[in-house]
Amino acid sequence: MVKRITDLTAAELDVLARDAWAHEAEASLQQGLPVTYVENGKVYRRWPDGRCECIGTEDSAVPDIVPVPVPLDIPEDPPAPTWESIEKELALLRESIEKQKQLSLVTSIIKRQTTELTARAGRMRKGRSRTNEAAVPSGDGRGRDKAQPADD
Repeated sequence: MVKRITDLTAAELDVLARDAWAHEAEASLQQGLPVTYVENGKVYRRWPDGRCECIGTEDSAVPDIVPVPVPLDIPEDPPAPTWESIEKELALLRESIEKQKQLSLVTSIIKRQTTELTARAGRMRKGRSRTNEAAVPSGDGRGRDKAQPADD
């Protein structure tokens, strides 16, 4: 019977975690990546070529986080819009709307032409197949099909 993870004891969870870590560490080393781990309070890094180095202690493994101020180019109080800036924005919006209308018109024309051409091509195929059927005689012209033997 398989146990649910919530039913495992701390010792069983420790074994599972150790096995999972060992498997993933080996996969990382196989891919050429170093593996970092803590052993006896020291932080080690093992490389795929087999070398192992101590890179610090467990306490120094997590460096202090120092906030770095990020300068923002936002003024405290943005300037109030002027009539000139509002008129420029409106002109840009009108121009954009006009372009969208033109694109919409072109798109509808292309769709209509595509539909018409598709319908015309379908009619041409139907007409061509009728023409081909009528133009290719069956048999030898004496009322007999080629598949029937001649009674001469």
